[in-house]
Amino acid sequence: MKHIKEFLISYVLVLMTYFLDGGRFRPFAALIMTLVLTSVGYLVGKLYDIHKRKSK
Repeated sequence: MKHIKEFLISYVLVLMTYFLDGGRFRPFAALIMTLVLTSVGYLVGKLYDIHKRKSK
């Protein structure tokens, strides 16, 4: 449930950024961008976790 909430928050933020930037409402482009951002963030978090465990 927590991940869904985070995804929705980031989706709304990206959607607002797109709207302010281009002046047009583009939910599909914002959805793709949100998916990219969340997956990158997830991967970075995963790598950081592994790195933290190894350094102990």
